[in-house]
Amino acid sequence: MTEDAPSRTRYLWGAELQRRRKEAGLTQEALAALVRVDQARVAHWEADDDGCDIKVIVRLAAALPDCKPTDLMHEEGRTRYRRAGGGMKDARFLRYERNIAASDTGGILERWSMGRDLLADTKRITPAGNLKHGVLAELIDKAARRGFKITEREIQRRMACARAYKTEAEIRHAVTDFETWHDLVAAGFPAGEISLDAEADSFDPRDADEKRRDAARELARRTQEDGGQLALFDYYPDDKFTELSTLAELAKYADEMAALTERYARKDRERAAYLASLIEAVNGDMSATWERANAALEGAA
Repeated sequence: MTEDAPSRTRYLWGAELQRRRKEAGLTQEALAALVRVDQARVAHWEADDDGCDIKVIVRLAAALPDCKPTDLMHEEGRTRYRRAGGGMKDARFLRYERNIAASDTGGILERWSMGRDLLADTKRITPAGNLKHGVLAELIDKAARRGFKITEREIQRRMACARAYKTEAEIRHAVTDFETWHDLVAAGFPAGEISLDAEADSFDPRDADEKRRDAARELARRTQEDGGQLALFDYYPDDKFTELSTLAELAKYADEMAALTERYARKDRERAAYLASLIEAVNGDMSATWERANAALEGAA
């Protein structure tokens, strides 16, 4: 990326968005479908004719392969994004703490997940795999402000656990051998024998809702690549509904549209009757103006 970053948008670098879209083999229409906007909006973004805030850029990055939000930003945008906070979201970090507090099984999986999430967070981790300066204090402060107590040693232990157990299969195996987190810590995170048939899964910090949304994006992308469109979008607008919309939501929209259609149909009938009365008032003279026809109609009343 050698071109100068544009300055007309708040965050987005249009040329880089276009480059990555084309590199991914997506048309503007396909990308628009993935982020639930119209094609014209994508065209404006790529031409730097329209501003775009951070939330939209996060959606764009999620729709493009191997892309982080900051990859799509010019320098000023990256600075603002970092100030706003990136990487592991505060909500996810606090969700880990809530789940640990409520866990009946010692919170081993939750602590491991948080450690893996941290190790994957390039904003908080150095290339050598260590926490950057100030990160420990930041995490401890965020937890304290929400009523959770966490220490530097505890955070380091979670990361050590994540380094020791690379996959969910490995940590789940460890959970069967140790009843509590403290037992596992005291044992020094020993390696366990995993069946060769066990799934060698990679860490995925997404919750169930995030996984469903991503699956919907992938389905939309594949549909676009195949040159087709889901039957859903033949009847329901894709800026309001997704493959995960419930039938209740579809039924509600159908009823609203049916009522709207009936109101339009009634207005059409009233309009046609009014026009017929105007034409009759001037004996079918289609060159007459509305003013003349209306006067004739009122005079005949």
